[in-house]
Amino acid sequence: MGNRHTSKIEQGQTSAAPLKTPSVAAGPSRPAAVVTTIMRGLRGLVTPATILARMDRLWSRNTMGGAVKVVHTARREIRIEAHGTPYLDFRYNRIALMGYYQQALAPSASTLTMRELPKPGPAAAAWSVGWS
Repeated sequence: MGNRHTSKIEQGQTSAAPLKTPSVAAGPSRPAAVVTTIMRGLRGLVTPATILARMDRLWSRNTMGGAVKVVHTARREIRIEAHGTPYLDFRYNRIALMGYYQQALAPSASTLTMRELPKPGPAAAAWSVGWS
């Protein structure tokens, strides 16, 4: 049966539309929603810069080894660099970590942009964070 269906697609007799799978749109959990609401209420007092001021402590609690550096490059722009963590050699891990930080910082700014910068060295990563 699988071969017949495939041959019909090749002949143009059947649609080759991808299979649709049911999905559930899940919102943030109740505690996360409360924290997000509080952060949005404190917008202006709490910015990505104030959150990242203790990035060294956040890094040491979440990662074994390596070090992180946060540098203010402009009024509303920060550069984050992580060094000495071999898993950052893989692009997938750098993108995942960038998404993690973007989600963590998003409630503190009305708009937040984050982009990956060229790697500063082996086992390292760098990101630019801008907000308004």
